[in-house]
Amino acid sequence: MLTKKYGTVSILFAANVADGGRTIDEVPTPFKADVQALLKTDELSSEPTLPAASTDSGNGFTKNDTQEVAK
Repeated sequence: MLTKKYGTVSILFAANVADGGRTIDEVPTPFKADVQALLKTDELSSEPTLPAASTDSGNGFTKNDTQEVAK
């Protein structure tokens, strides 16, 4: 579990490094320490530690993938 709040950019860079799209050396210096901390936390945990995208669009409704879309 994460005990520190990380910025969105750091989380995106960490996800990008984790999936192989970028190396840690390609991460800009201001974000590198947070990205390394996120990746280290991810390696030590059996659960995903990178925050999941919110399903709330801000209107009070949550996404429900089981609903059919009207055609």
